[in-house]
Amino acid sequence: MNDKKVSFVMNNCEKYLPVIADDDDDTSHLLNAESEASSRPLHTLRSSRASMLALLTIFFASCVISSLCGLIVGRRYPSDSGAIHHVSKWSPVVDGVPMSFHIEQFNGTFVHENIYRQDASPEVDAAWDGLGVRFRNIIVPAKDAHRVGFRPQDHMQLNSKYGGGYPAFIEGFHQLHCLNLLRQGLWYNYDYYHSQGDLAWGDPEDVQRWHVSHCLDFLRQHLMCTIDIGVFASVWVNKTEPKPFVDFNTRHTCRDFNAVRKWAREHQAPENPPADWILPPTPGDGVRVLDLAP
Repeated sequence: MNDKKVSFVMNNCEKYLPVIADDDDDTSHLLNAESEASSRPLHTLRSSRASMLALLTIFFASCVISSLCGLIVGRRYPSDSGAIHHVSKWSPVVDGVPMSFHIEQFNGTFVHENIYRQDASPEVDAAWDGLGVRFRNIIVPAKDAHRVGFRPQDHMQLNSKYGGGYPAFIEGFHQLHCLNLLRQGLWYNYDYYHSQGDLAWGDPEDVQRWHVSHCLDFLRQHLMCTIDIGVFASVWVNKTEPKPFVDFNTRHTCRDFNAVRKWAREHQAPENPPADWILPPTPGDGVRVLDLAP
């Protein structure tokens, strides 16, 4: 009985010997691998570390260069809201109207007159008025006066009982007013407006001259300041005897005029302000009073 048990155990042990032998081989293989790794030359390990350090250095350098490129490109090609600061000084309009730009097709036709070019009439005047040429002042808060160069010793202010601040015109609408005045002074419109004696045309003739020449020169300066660097091509006209003629119908990058006009209309000073709306200068208040208009 004992011999049978011994024989059974031995026979079953033989079944598992290959498995035990495989485990020993694997263990031996792992030990050998660790031994090989520990026995690598020192210069090989240092080389691997140097390669890893070089890769990390290149990665971080790439990140820095990419950030710098983004910063440079961002400054050179700013967003619409950022671009406005390159072409305009600060204005309440900047805070009140999100600045955006769009492509506008100019109507530069030479012979087909739109409403703004037609002879003087109530309809033409209404079209020009619709552009905002008669908008009233907006109010620049006293806290923002330094941002536009307004000074209490030099510029008119509102009575503090009405909130104070500085009455101011938006320059773009003054420029449109000037262009409209030049239109009214054209030889074929002059008699119409002079006979009405309305607004500027009711002033003495020397004042009319100063007004018109002021507008002319103000527009000259503005056009020079914002010189348009677009270009005109020419087309052929007259099929019988073709001749070149400049094509003035060009595309331009424009601000959103309608948004600015809407904001200006909504922020006008009252049409009929109270009698003490303006704070007049008084002796000893330090306000300068000029001998002549600047």
